Amino acid sequence: MVLGILVVGVSLLVACKGEEEKGNEDKTPLTYQGSSTIADNILTEAVPAFEKETGIKFSKLSSDGSGEGFKATMNGSADIGGLSRRITEEEKKQEIYHQIIGYDALTVFVHVDNPLDGITRTQLSGIFTGAITNWSELGGADVPIEPVTELLDGMRATNEVFEHLALEDAKFGKVTQVDRPRDCVAYIDTHPNAIAFAALAFKTDKTKGIPVDGIAPTNVNVQSGAYLLSRPLILISKEVPKGSAKAFFEFMLSPKGQAIVAKKFVSVSQ
Repeated sequence: MVLGILVVGVSLLVACKGEEEKGNEDKTPLTYQGSSTIADNILTEAVPAFEKETGIKFSKLSSDGSGEGFKATMNGSADIGGLSRRITEEEKKQEIYHQIIGYDALTVFVHVDNPLDGITRTQLSGIFTGAITNWSELGGADVPIEPVTELLDGMRATNEVFEHLALEDAKFGKVTQVDRPRDCVAYIDTHPNAIAFAALAFKTDKTKGIPVDGIAPTNVNVQSGAYLLSRPLILISKEVPKGSAKAFFEFMLSPKGQAIVAKKFVSVSQ
């Protein structure tokens, strides 16, 4: 009888251990929605590496902006959201789980042939609100300035951050609007009088990033906040992540995940 009880007890322990291990090996597919800066420059490499390491797949990667990512995460249509901006006070009230995976600088881009080697916040504000319209006003050629932004009718973090930090919450004036941050920079390639702002990762051979208020977007200046247009890169979930989602959050803070971030941005450990 004693032997029988021991056998049953061991069997139950083995079964419980098996269930625990099964729970720790959740392979439920994940979905992402949010920042295109994160999706286009980090997740394109991080997701395949994560899938290879863990066997956990992503069934959807949607890069339609930070605002949409926050909404989708809160309503449960996305497991993980991406924000390329700070979390607002209103969003904090919803007690969403968030994790900073890196830092980015909104870089001000002009054409490589543009003699401008720096710009002030006041000048930036003047250009993008319409108060400054000609490069001659900044010591350049007598040609019109063409400011370029992402679409202004969407919930785009890049525009929100720039409007708050550079324009001090003034509204954009007349600008050329394109779909995505990379399109803003690509536009300058063929329009030498244009100026735009986007993540440094989108730089092309025909564009250059210029300092703002005399401070360049170096790793140290970005992480410390000394550079005016610094912003965090954040992953969010509706609650403390578990299973597959927890595994991905942990991967992004691992040495392998941070190495991917550091290729184009500033990692949290730099």
